[in-house]
Amino acid sequence: MSSSHWVAWHDVSALIPVRKSAPRQILHACCGHVTSGTDESHGLLALMGASGSGKTTLLTMLAAHEPCATGVIKLDGRPYDETTGASVGFVPQTERFFATLTVNEALGLSARLRGAAEPVAEEVNRLIQELDLSHAKHSRIGDPDAARRQGISGGERKRCAIAHELVHTPPLLVLDEPTSGLDSRAAVKVMAILKRLSTRQAIVCSLHQPSARAFDHVAQVCLLASSGHTVFFGATRSPAHQPCSHLPCPPCHPAFPCHPPPHSLP
Repeated sequence: MSSSHWVAWHDVSALIPVRKSAPRQILHACCGHVTSGTDESHGLLALMGASGSGKTTLLTMLAAHEPCATGVIKLDGRPYDETTGASVGFVPQTERFFATLTVNEALGLSARLRGAAEPVAEEVNRLIQELDLSHAKHSRIGDPDAARRQGISGGERKRCAIAHELVHTPPLLVLDEPTSGLDSRAAVKVMAILKRLSTRQAIVCSLHQPSARAFDHVAQVCLLASSGHTVFFGATRSPAHQPCSHLPCPPCHPAFPCHPPPHSLP
């Protein structure tokens, strides 16, 4: 794996078909980039915006599951083509596992199906440790919708889903709302792990109403308006992170630190 990976998109637009009408445009000339690393301009990128702003559509295109109507997307300098999807990791909002398999068995099966390098057991053990799943290694994953098959917790399922996509060491990892449905502690833990992984892999995720502690792990943010336009792109800790500069964040009590995402969303 190379020392740095990056993905960039320029003038990306998307159309969705509308029955008995002309297609509707939901993304308008979106631009952005994310690079693995530890600098201020590198690391975990969060897509945020109002419902219907096109976050999931953009994620789907970055995961190479759908083509963009216009524009170009490049991964490590190569334009996306029909083979790109195989090298990109994608974690959907709802995970799908065989309920009767243990965490160790599920990851081992995924590694073998994806042709991971031998020895598979060592790679699986490394991922289990890195994703803090050692205590659940031999626990059945279960089915959260079946009362008699309650297995590992929601946070453990999400971390297992992330490990599932890391077995083939993808240069880019895309996640659709990885913190949705989790309690605050589990959400912060997932975001902390993604921040650590972003030093080696380019990572893009969408976030919906993150807590201040979860958002603190984000290096860059891309804000989408409900119209599908990009209204801000940049580092979260940069002085330029004032998309609503004429309406600055109000001062907050020290016990309740200012939380920029809700304030900045158009």
